[in-house]
Amino acid sequence: MKGNQMNIRPNKLLLAVLVGLGLHGTARAGDFYFPSGVGISSGHFEVFDKLEDLYRAAGFQLHDRTLVPVGLSFSPYYEFDCGVGLGLSLGPTAFFEVHEETFGGGGRFGRPTTRDEDKFSYIIPIGADVRYTFLRCQDVSPYVRLGVRYPIAGGDNLGGGRPGPYAGAGVELFRTKRIAGGIEFGYDASRAPAK
Repeated sequence: MKGNQMNIRPNKLLLAVLVGLGLHGTARAGDFYFPSGVGISSGHFEVFDKLEDLYRAAGFQLHDRTLVPVGLSFSPYYEFDCGVGLGLSLGPTAFFEVHEETFGGGGRFGRPTTRDEDKFSYIIPIGADVRYTFLRCQDVSPYVRLGVRYPIAGGDNLGGGRPGPYAGAGVELFRTKRIAGGIEFGYDASRAPAK
């Protein structure tokens, strides 16, 4: 009798595992989402202010300068049936332009010379994150996400970026519809230092 009980337990365990796998197969495995939009970063203003300070410290007077802080963003992610998601992010991008005029002496016949030059720089943040979405089957679904970002920074005035952590919280609106919207507030500790 003991031998029969020993054979029944592994069979029950095997049956439970097979049923569990069968139920898992019928449950929805997850979905891909492809949110894109327009973003703005207060950090881009800070970088621009530092660039202005560097120019002033070098003796330049600033007249023509342009910052485009509103940029495109794209954050695709895969969400598992439990509400946990894994995603990538690109943006929001920023572009900086400074029109540089340099005056010097020693030109032809002792006339001062002028040199005009446009300096262009950019920041394109990329990253990866883990998110959790609450109320997944509702039209209004709040979420939180944590991850890391790296700013691809370059051009005439910006050097390579430094990675940093990212934390964000937001809400998706009309999530159950084909076209949805949303808003997110986040903190990005990555840096794009000036040259």
